[in-house]
Amino acid sequence: MNPIKPVKGLNWGAGAISTASWGGVLLRDVLDYAGFEESAPGVAHIHFVGLDNDPLTGEVYAASIPVHKAASRECDVLLAFEMNGGPLPRDHGAPVRLVAPGIIGARNVKWLGRVVASAEECQGFWQQRDYKVWTGLAVALVRVWGLGSVVCIWVWI
Repeated sequence: MNPIKPVKGLNWGAGAISTASWGGVLLRDVLDYAGFEESAPGVAHIHFVGLDNDPLTGEVYAASIPVHKAASRECDVLLAFEMNGGPLPRDHGAPVRLVAPGIIGARNVKWLGRVVASAEECQGFWQQRDYKVWTGLAVALVRVWGLGSVVCIWVWI
């Protein structure tokens, strides 16, 4: 990402990829249990607030996703506490983290402390000012192909 726009977070260079098998509970089931309805007036986003913070500023890591993704019967957003058949390791967000398929990895908050329904998108640093770059090509691929997960191709000219 740094060749396109310098970021405060980790410098991933050419990129990063990994795979894992996740276990946990569906976010929509937790929201249902709490009495939340996707059509609740004034709710457009679900915020996820981590227990970690930036050592320089003290700002807590937080992000949000649109409510139609968070509560969807099709999106399978997971509150994960297992990884690859065992307990979720601390380095990967234990005791619980968000796994939101089809949404940029920076929104998959680790060390999850709170889930909050809100009228607005998260205003945190990493949601608004970092890890938020799209190329026209990537947006076109998602729209044209209707992909269930994000495919991002960076082209440097």
